[in-house]
Amino acid sequence: MASDIGEPPETTAPTRRDPSPAGAPETTSAPVTALTTILATLAGALALAIGIDALVPAIAAVAAGCLLTGTVTATKRRTPGGRALGSCLVVFAALGIAAAAGLEAATTVGTGAGPSEIATRVGVVVAIGLAAFGATATVTGAIGDRAVRSAIPVAVATTLPLAVVGGFHLPPVRRRVREIVPFAGARGAETGTGPAASESGLELAHLFSPESTAVGIATFVASLVALLWTVYFVLPRLPIPELLPRDRRADVRWRIRRLASRAGWAGWTVLLVSGALTITAALSRATDEPYIREVYPLLESTVVPLGMATGPRVAFVAGIGVLVAALLVSRLPGLYRLRYHPAVRWLPVLTGGAIVSLLVLVGYPRAFDELLRPELEAIAAEGEPLPVPGLGAMAPQELASLLAPPEGIAIVAIVIAGVVSAAGTLFVAIWLLGSLRLLPDRGAPGSLAAGALVGGAIAAAVAGASTPVVSAVVACALVAWDSAVYGVSITEELGREPSVLRPAVAHATGAVVVGIVGIALALGFTAVLERATVRTGATIVICLTVALLAALIVLKRRATAAAAAADDD
Repeated sequence: MASDIGEPPETTAPTRRDPSPAGAPETTSAPVTALTTILATLAGALALAIGIDALVPAIAAVAAGCLLTGTVTATKRRTPGGRALGSCLVVFAALGIAAAAGLEAATTVGTGAGPSEIATRVGVVVAIGLAAFGATATVTGAIGDRAVRSAIPVAVATTLPLAVVGGFHLPPVRRRVREIVPFAGARGAETGTGPAASESGLELAHLFSPESTAVGIATFVASLVALLWTVYFVLPRLPIPELLPRDRRADVRWRIRRLASRAGWAGWTVLLVSGALTITAALSRATDEPYIREVYPLLESTVVPLGMATGPRVAFVAGIGVLVAALLVSRLPGLYRLRYHPAVRWLPVLTGGAIVSLLVLVGYPRAFDELLRPELEAIAAEGEPLPVPGLGAMAPQELASLLAPPEGIAIVAIVIAGVVSAAGTLFVAIWLLGSLRLLPDRGAPGSLAAGALVGGAIAAAVAGASTPVVSAVVACALVAWDSAVYGVSITEELGREPSVLRPAVAHATGAVVVGIVGIALALGFTAVLERATVRTGATIVICLTVALLAALIVLKRRATAAAAAADDD
């Protein structure tokens, strides 16, 4: 394995391929203004989270919004690798949004709130996620210029493997399969819920989850080293550069060789480190030295759980299989004719759904046996029913029977498919907003972030947030929108290379001042109206609307004056 793989070629520098048509509206802001938009959006999201006391769901929603940006950024390149990455990211983004909304709903239900209040608070959390999506998209241009539309088929295709797995494990389908294929249900016991008792080939769980600690660590290290060395051997031999434009092939070849070399050396490093840890663990068990005997408990609490984990083991084996299969397929005669085939461009959209389906098939039975079943048995011992959304109160025994494999696998797969479908619906809604001209072409990411913050502020006001909190959110929305639009203008006029630090900072400072003026106006109107009527959520919204209009007028006049001064110069 060569340690010197050379420098990247200087004669064929990589060029950024822009899939956007000529004359398309700009959606990417300058770096300084994009950072201002992100900071203003984070400040508004923090104010919303504090206003409704939902800090943890808000953090999850912000993370999900960033993952949505990563999804669209990957898919908008319209390459096989981008679609595969987007297929994986959309699953995590959808689960993040669902987790944030579910956590807020569960917290609100615990306080005895009604359905309308629950929906309002969940709407605030979803608005925070959308605002984070729009703010981070100012950096990559993930909203506008048909970028979101590229993620719609990826989200839809990701649900297909999950829907197939869930549908196959439904009891009516399984009974029909037994009638057609009599030996399909002959393996395993008909009772029980462990991996060995599953009737769908889930005995693979024994392979990926060994009982012995020594065997588990050894197979974990072996599979990891095998994956790294497979990358070292296979990756440079794949015709990946042939799938790219000619001006990018030399740079991609150099990057592939560098990655393969690092993977090879990483394999040797893993072997040496694992050998050293094994010797250290053996010495700690054999010697009486206190400082050495303390090493084994540390290794047992850190290294052993990682080595016995099922998920990484499945990922290692799957990676080896994919690389070997790709190498074999690349050696087929006449394969170069297929590189422009639609299947090469669209098959990667199934990557995320296939990986999650495999994890559900292999990991859910063990998770049910080790996590869910003990918890349900402990609750059953207390004799209290469990509230289940959509099903009402259920006895723990009935819930355990419902969640037991293989029916539990069907439920989990269908639920994940539904959550990913919800993310696809969100992409469709944003795309329709742009198609109907409800979302501006220029600076669409900043407009989405500002609109989401304003919508969240209205929902927070209805939920009972204080006037300063809601006013601060609207002011942050104003700053985020103004900075994003100004950043787009700077990018269109000067590009992203020239330094625009000074004018961007000056413009952002002016937007912050206008936002502070808007907060002062909102508080002043509220104080006046408090003397004439009782303060309600509607009163706050009216005051904020008036303040926002006044702030926009001031901002428009300031921009007009600046443009006139520039023309005079």
